[in-house]
Amino acid sequence: MTDPTDDDPFEGDDNDDGEFEMYRVQRTLREWVTRDEVQCFIAKKFKEFLITYVNPKSESGDFEYLRQINEMVSVNKCSLEIDYKSLSISTQYCHLAGRCTPFGP
Repeated sequence: MTDPTDDDPFEGDDNDDGEFEMYRVQRTLREWVTRDEVQCFIAKKFKEFLITYVNPKSESGDFEYLRQINEMVSVNKCSLEIDYKSLSISTQYCHLAGRCTPFGP
């Protein structure tokens, strides 16, 4: 059970064996993504992507979405637009694009 006061419930869950299991879809994809541990894994990986993605076309080398999140918060906005292409071509996170989006818009 997770602690509701924990700021980051995904921090410290670096179990490589468990991570490997997350890539092995069991039953249908729809059933698989509704499992709590899979949803936590997807959220953790998506958060990693958001805070570490560097646009390869950017000369500054800034973390693209981290910068946008900071800008969004500073002007009190609540939406962030993620470029599907940046997620799908990111070698470390491309599996999220294929696994998480069949049920979304």
